[in-house]
Amino acid sequence: MLREIPQDQASSLFKSMVIPPRPEILDAIRRAQSAEEPDFAEIARLINDDLTLSAAMIKTVNSPFYQLNKRINSVDEALQLLGLRNICNITEGLVLRQIL
Repeated sequence: MLREIPQDQASSLFKSMVIPPRPEILDAIRRAQSAEEPDFAEIARLINDDLTLSAAMIKTVNSPFYQLNKRINSVDEALQLLGLRNICNITEGLVLRQIL
């Protein structure tokens, strides 16, 4: 059976919780994505500037989940093949997984 946590303990637990800030790269990609005319080259550059992120992106895109006919070798290719929304969603998932 669950027991109720006293209010003072709950308050101290909440005060000690630390939620990491949203990474700057996610904000930059979100701004670029939501522009009136998104700049694919700028989004690819943002992802390529982070070596870990770009490697994880290419590894993810080449995974069996996407069942691609050819191997993707760059973020630019992935962006052209999967589209802006998919790449931005993958990027967000990868970055959040790294920080959490």
